[in-house]
Amino acid sequence: MIKTVTIVVIIFAFLYIGYIVFEHYYYNYLRKKIKKIIHVNGIRGKSTTTRLIDAGLRNCNKKVMSKTTGTIPMIIDVNNQEIKLKRLGPANIREQLRILRKAVKSGCDYLVIECMAVNPELQYICEHKMLHSDISVITNVRMDHLDVMGDNLKDISRSLSNTIPDNGILILGSEIGDNEEIFNVIKEENNKYHSEIFVSDKINDKTFLDDKSSHDDKSFLDLSFLDDELFNDNILTALKVCEVLGLDKEDFIKGMKQYKKDPGALEIIKRNDKTFINGFSINDPDSIMLVYDLLINKYNIDKNKLTILLNERGDRIFRTKQHIEMFKKIECEKVIISGDNVGYISKELGKIGIENKIIKRIDELDNYEIIFGIGNIKGFGFEVIDYYKKEIDR
Repeated sequence: MIKTVTIVVIIFAFLYIGYIVFEHYYYNYLRKKIKKIIHVNGIRGKSTTTRLIDAGLRNCNKKVMSKTTGTIPMIIDVNNQEIKLKRLGPANIREQLRILRKAVKSGCDYLVIECMAVNPELQYICEHKMLHSDISVITNVRMDHLDVMGDNLKDISRSLSNTIPDNGILILGSEIGDNEEIFNVIKEENNKYHSEIFVSDKINDKTFLDDKSSHDDKSFLDLSFLDDELFNDNILTALKVCEVLGLDKEDFIKGMKQYKKDPGALEIIKRNDKTFINGFSINDPDSIMLVYDLLINKYNIDKNKLTILLNERGDRIFRTKQHIEMFKKIECEKVIISGDNVGYISKELGKIGIENKIIKRIDELDNYEIIFGIGNIKGFGFEVIDYYKKEIDR
């Protein structure tokens, strides 16, 4: 009996090893069928940057498939149609292999894919064992995912550096280029991979314009669709991809103007005398503060009329604590709370002198003139967005 069991175990072991070897060669074979893979990583702006690159490439007559893992995991197929990804269980990085198969089957030349891993080791596997990208993008480095990536910007920079390709091209957002400490960490990590580094331009730089162009005023490179400081870096990072690929910038920019926004992207929804600002997907405190400053200083929203809706999820306690600390810096008199751990959050905000109210029903939002939603989009966050958009449709 013991001998039979041993033989069965050995057979299964050989079958498993055989499968691993087959899979390795199979996906290497598939990878060679795709002309370029662009792997987009970073703390904020990954989905937007992926979508901007996708739109630019399409308008340069490239056959493209893209995948984002923003608010809703999504494929943009070669026909520019959005398809929601179906998952049978929790997110798993093997999903990237599934996308690779779909990309080859679709006959695309370019695959633009957002990094779906947070854990540094899994980021490494996604890049160096699965995708083997030609171009990797790191949009920015900010204080988020502290429980996995590290509790300081240097460690987070090292974590994100796991998607630097071998002997490829690395494109960094200008925010990274402006921070010497972060840039040097990534540059040092790149010594392992020997990729060529490019830093995206800033809006006040003219280096992204084609100096050899016959257009004296460069007006054909109109960048007036830049929404605000929050998105400029994403757009110019995508444009740097265009530059390193040697594509026509005019066509690429025209394409970016038509990009498909992520379902959870920042937007201002107005109906009657009420305004809702969807910032649920901007999770880290630095990014939230950036948007808050824009609302107050650029869009001239009256702080006295602004209510912050903090929606939290129970499995992101590290982020919840970050948000509580953040309220020491935000001048806001009205705060409402929803989601998970609301009792704990209310108590902690009270300790730092922030008056707040827990809301339980969606129609309670009608008591507030301007609401800025932050924290997380899961659960009640989706309900809030649907509530305001359905009100518009009535």
